[in-house]
Amino acid sequence: TLGLDIALGNGDFFLYPSVELLVFGYNQKTAEANYAFSVQKSRATYSTFTFSFGHRKGLGKFSIYEFIGFGGALVKEPRITVDLLNQQTIFSTRNSSTWSAKGGIGVDYRIGQFVVFTEGSHIRNFSKIQNQQIGLFPVYIGIKSNISDLLKSKDGQ
Repeated sequence: TLGLDIALGNGDFFLYPSVELLVFGYNQKTAEANYAFSVQKSRATYSTFTFSFGHRKGLGKFSIYEFIGFGGALVKEPRITVDLLNQQTIFSTRNSSTWSAKGGIGVDYRIGQFVVFTEGSHIRNFSKIQNQQIGLFPVYIGIKSNISDLLKSKDGQ
């Protein structure tokens, strides 16, 4: 995931645009008319861009925050065609797009210019994939840096 935490006003509220690139195991459950074979033990990707609004509560060096937002997603599902006559297997990708919603909570701890964080969210898309509604629950642990503080110290402000 890649995102920006853009402080608004006194810093209690923020904008949180983010891009997430998720890969997960895929077993095709629904047969499709154009494909004689189903795909098993493969991978699918879910790429989403969300624009969220959040609130942060500071507790010394710790912060607790929550956010909610909407965006769009691109889903790539694998497909396979088998040409028995020529003994070939042809892999292809089925692309679909959907609107998505995201909400989550997180905790971070400031260490100088850097912030160690953990964050969990629920991402829900509004289209079905293989006749199933998809809800994802990614959990992230990482390091953030405050670019605005770095720029201020470089400019001498």
